[in-house]
Amino acid sequence: MQDSLRLERDTSRTNCWCLTHAFGKLTVSTVEDPIVLGKEGESYLLFKLSGENRREGRLVTSPSSGEYLVVVPANWKISHQISVSSEQIDMESYQACWHVFDTTDNKKMVFSTPKGEKNIHSKSPRFRMIGPSLNDASYIGPLFVENPPQIGTHDITDWNEVGTIIIGEIGESRWRSEVPLTLEIAIQTLPPEALERGSGWYFLRFYDQHDDLMESLDFRYVRGLKKIKMPRPQPFPLEAGHELTCVEIFHDPECTFESADTLSTDIRIERTNTGTALSIPPNPACDKTRWRISCGSGAKVNITILVERIWWNIGTKIEIPSAWKDRFEPLPKDSFSATSYITLWLRFPAQRWVKKVAVGFLRDQAREYQVAVMEQTVCIPLREFEVRDLHRDHFLRVWLERGGKQHEGIVAVVAGLRPDWIGYGRKKSAIAVAMMRKGTGAMEINGFPLTEYFQRAPSEAQLFWRRLHELEPIPAILSQLDVSLRVRGSSPKTKRQLMAVAHALAHALTNYKPELTSMLKREGFGGARVSKSACLGKEGLLNESD
Repeated sequence: MQDSLRLERDTSRTNCWCLTHAFGKLTVSTVEDPIVLGKEGESYLLFKLSGENRREGRLVTSPSSGEYLVVVPANWKISHQISVSSEQIDMESYQACWHVFDTTDNKKMVFSTPKGEKNIHSKSPRFRMIGPSLNDASYIGPLFVENPPQIGTHDITDWNEVGTIIIGEIGESRWRSEVPLTLEIAIQTLPPEALERGSGWYFLRFYDQHDDLMESLDFRYVRGLKKIKMPRPQPFPLEAGHELTCVEIFHDPECTFESADTLSTDIRIERTNTGTALSIPPNPACDKTRWRISCGSGAKVNITILVERIWWNIGTKIEIPSAWKDRFEPLPKDSFSATSYITLWLRFPAQRWVKKVAVGFLRDQAREYQVAVMEQTVCIPLREFEVRDLHRDHFLRVWLERGGKQHEGIVAVVAGLRPDWIGYGRKKSAIAVAMMRKGTGAMEINGFPLTEYFQRAPSEAQLFWRRLHELEPIPAILSQLDVSLRVRGSSPKTKRQLMAVAHALAHALTNYKPELTSMLKREGFGGARVSKSACLGKEGLLNESD
């Protein structure tokens, strides 16, 4: 019954009834005291999620750390979309929001409500588990080895508020036992039965003096497991793509180790003198795999192996690509036009693996993109990037931070047009290159229109440049060519750059029509000869292929 109304049984599940609304007083025939849904004065329900797929949860009064589901009115708006995922539920006028509370910046959920802003703050965990543990990629609690963990608290007086501590096994056995509590000591020891079980997946529930749940912890324990040796390759591949990854699981001979899903069929499993070795191929389907390990008569415990590799593909915003790549391919310039629907898809090893990435041709001009907490991919429209210099190769790069380290990778390239005629020029510290190919008279410098780039150049240099363009038959020749100019050294506000560009263009014209050589030299154009190696340089005036 809910508020004196009989509830309908959920025919799709055993021993479940459908609530009519999120709050109220529940009465169950086999339970003496009624169950009150919702904290007094609050308009939300908060559940601490558990279970391998986070499909189970317990109603709690406040969050600490971990994954939570909060049921709030449908007219509440989430203020921090990046860290929260929401969806409609069957109950009318309510929505369910999923959130991870951690120890960094996800310490609260913020909602905009008709009555103002509502914050749900996390509290620091009171209780912790102590003991040797291993890191894997599971979210189902830490993995302890050698001995079951002990229970500690940051303040010994916290034990005075605890009425009962229950340890139980998650799964089919339903084994549970009470943990003996000694108020005078800071660290509590689990009952002997936990050690005797050998391995398993367990929960700890802390209840106060009124039998209300204070906090809950999950953990796994495998007595014979010793070490997981996991290489940490760079998330971005080398030029030849991702490589085979070898993972070593060190365990006692009596331990069994087996696959827990079908994704690992391509992985070679080899039993060794020290345990088990896995050879994981460069396949995105094998990046995250689940395995079962047990020791003696203990239960099988799931562990997750995650190979941290980034994949990508080019597609549209409509759907996620069905295949992923680890090598960059040339893209046409049209992919970056203002009307383009072409997008770059990035695939990460797991959800919550990275919060944001930066994408662009140059780091100081890159755009940042947030990665939704429930997503393993991010979609980036290519029309948000501009390709200006058509004669230069443009490498689309991705930058991200993971574990305090910066990572960079190339995911695509826009191949520049290869020039047919090249000339080099210099004026003191300014070095320039002119690249010409058949065209319609277009001319740019360092990706900008010539008049815009040199609008503040001295009049002496501008006169020198105009004199070159007025020589017969230079205007007619340039009208049939496209010219790309690059210059470095000095400044466009001085005469050096513009005069170096003029000399470079003159040399390119003599390569195009050698009969112009004597006339251009007589008029003072050409200047000192400059080698190609001087123009390659650190700033990259040329591609190596030019």
